[in-house]
Amino acid sequence: DGHVRLLRQKAFFLLVFYHGGKNVRLDFRMLQETGVLGKSSGHLFTPLPTAKSLYFYITQIGHYYCTHAYAIRRDYFSPVLVLCVKKGCLHVEYRGASSRLTAGDAILIDCREPHYYYADMDGLEFYYLHFEGSNAHEICQHILNLRGAVVEKQNAAALSAFIEKTMQFYEEGKTETEFEESLRVYEILRYLHG
Repeated sequence: DGHVRLLRQKAFFLLVFYHGGKNVRLDFRMLQETGVLGKSSGHLFTPLPTAKSLYFYITQIGHYYCTHAYAIRRDYFSPVLVLCVKKGCLHVEYRGASSRLTAGDAILIDCREPHYYYADMDGLEFYYLHFEGSNAHEICQHILNLRGAVVEKQNAAALSAFIEKTMQFYEEGKTETEFEESLRVYEILRYLHG
């Protein structure tokens, strides 16, 4: 019944292990991502075997403040990604389309496909959440084929508010069961599906 997560604070990660309702913190220093300001934060989670085989689970969540130097280009990364822009502008190149996301916009990306997103000016603020699960990619592909990558405005606002609340939950050091975490991902899927 342990739960491991990495907490990113002020340009380093903190390893937090939850077991029996108590946590142990270990300083786990990593290089800061280019263009990400020190006031940014994020959490990395390692699922337990039961979650991996039965449930949806969050692998990363974060709230980033970025400069014009921020850019991510990947050909492949295992989890599904949801990005919600709070301020500024995030450019996304995905599935042959180029999107300019501004405050209130959100996008769904299956990171197993090539993708590129970047800030072209200072002042970008966004939330991100990576998740996986037994059929996470199949559901993601279904939503992408049905609705496209950019989330409809009305759903994007509700999705962003939900991810902000989820981030606050983890920032406060709270924990939940694997089943409760899976329900969080289902709620995200509900906003994405529309």
